[in-house]
Amino acid sequence: MNLPHGSRALLCVAFGAMLSAGCTRIADHQGAILDEQLVAAVQPGVDTRDSVIGTLGRRWNTRVIVVPGLPLVAAGPYRWSWLRHPNYVVVAIEGISLPLVHTAWITALVFTVLNAVLLLGFRIPAEDRALAAAAAAPAADAPGRRTPR
Repeated sequence: MNLPHGSRALLCVAFGAMLSAGCTRIADHQGAILDEQLVAAVQPGVDTRDSVIGTLGRRWNTRVIVVPGLPLVAAGPYRWSWLRHPNYVVVAIEGISLPLVHTAWITALVFTVLNAVLLLGFRIPAEDRALAAAAAAPAADAPGRRTPR
């Protein structure tokens, strides 16, 4: 994924801020009910991520790669045309709920905004371009088409 200059450093700083917010939180019991509800909200996300990784199998990775000749995955959470990027929905839910489990409101807000900017501005368009290019390219193994030897 091509990120603008400094984006990786920004992600590292944001991750460090999340860790420090969770580690320096003063224990209180005011948010105990909220904490339990948010922990419960995280579990379906973990299950969905497991489903995504299980469905993609060996194709799952963190880079934008389209293997020529392989069909698009249309099983598991990818079977719904209205949910094109199920793993990113999980990341968004976790980005809100995990910091809030520790009452880290600022971290939840900052992560959610940065995540949205990076996903919507760079990652998802890059994936969509790669998939569109793969769909537009003629398949080398198409019937009636000869491949050079």
